[in-house]
Amino acid sequence: VGCGGIAVRDRAAEGDAVLLVHGLGSDGAAFTPCFVAPELAGLRLVAPDLPGFGASARPAGLDYTMGTLATALEQLLDALGLGRVHVIGHSMGGALAVLLARRRPRQVASLLLAEPNLIARDATLSRTIASLSEDDFVAGFERFVAGIEAESTSSPSGREYVASLRRCAPFALHRAARSLVADTSAPEFVASFLALPMPRHY
Repeated sequence: VGCGGIAVRDRAAEGDAVLLVHGLGSDGAAFTPCFVAPELAGLRLVAPDLPGFGASARPAGLDYTMGTLATALEQLLDALGLGRVHVIGHSMGGALAVLLARRRPRQVASLLLAEPNLIARDATLSRTIASLSEDDFVAGFERFVAGIEAESTSSPSGREYVASLRRCAPFALHRAARSLVADTSAPEFVASFLALPMPRHY
């Protein structure tokens, strides 16, 4: 379904709601296995494509910072009428999950972070992208994707990631990467995660 320019897969269920936040260059399709996992059958699963990624809108004037993407998640929660929600974030999605929990500690029931970018050394791909100017990265985007594809030919997950890269807006990817590197370079980011009041798993 579409929600304010955000493409989102929303499976209705009677159980708790779970927000699934994808990583840099990925999209909500990364969580497709969750929708068919028997263990999660009773949960409401919400897997958006963040702005600039997947099938979501990609306005050129948006800055795609972590703060802006976290705001988009807040707006999505409000538009869907979600109350308490568990948040699972992968890679960049882990950093966004932390920001969301900081802003809405009463709404986020728990956090599960998988390979999150919480400290500078976690953001390897982001640093590679951010080391280039936006114009240079956009101009060389196909070469960048081809390089990742060459390293991923034997991995199904790698091939899926390459496909998701081709669905994103290169300028959004670059701007998000720069913001992610800047945010995770700040030592207080990890401290803010550790200070959160809800159950959290890293």
